[in-house]
Amino acid sequence: MDVEGLERKHFLGDNFTPEEMRSIETTMRLRPIRMEQFKLLAPPDLPEPKAIQRQLSALADHVYNRCTERVQAIMR
Repeated sequence: MDVEGLERKHFLGDNFTPEEMRSIETTMRLRPIRMEQFKLLAPPDLPEPKAIQRQLSALADHVYNRCTERVQAIMR
């Protein structure tokens, strides 16, 4: 018996007719999601990494200086 068949037998048992198996597979199948239905906002355009490198370095320095012990504990 193939692996997929063994998985079905393990989780569903083996007392099902082919029609019942088809019905279960149809109802449990994940259907494709249309992203348009959620009406999401488009993601913003991100700046180039070089353009924000100075600000990110300053932020990292600030966090490290303010929470040195916690940062070092995390890094261990």
